[in-house]
Amino acid sequence: APWLSIMANKALTTLTNILYGGSITDMETCYKIMRTDVARSLALDANRFDIEPQITARVLRGGHRIHELPVKFDPRSRAQGKKIGWRDGVRAIQVLLAERIRR
Repeated sequence: APWLSIMANKALTTLTNILYGGSITDMETCYKIMRTDVARSLALDANRFDIEPQITARVLRGGHRIHELPVKFDPRSRAQGKKIGWRDGVRAIQVLLAERIRR
C-alpha cells in the first residue's frame, strides 16, 4: 500500500534526523548531487537500497550540510516494478544505527 511506504519513509527520515542531528525531509530520495571529493570520501560499500541510508549517514556524519530541493514524481506500484520491501526498511535501520556508532 502506498500509505505504508510513505509512513516507512517518514519513520526512516525521522530516525536519521534524530541519530545525525539533521533536518531533512526525505532520506530515501534518489537524487544526490555532491562534489567529487565528498563522494569519494564516503567509501561506500552498500549494494542495494541500503545505499540511501549509508550515503545520508556518512554525509551528515562528515559534517556536510544537505540542501533539499523539491522534486515531483509519480511513485511506481509493485506491478510497475517497485522492488523495495519491508526487509529493505529493516536493513536501512540497521545501516543507520551501525553508521552512527562507526568510527
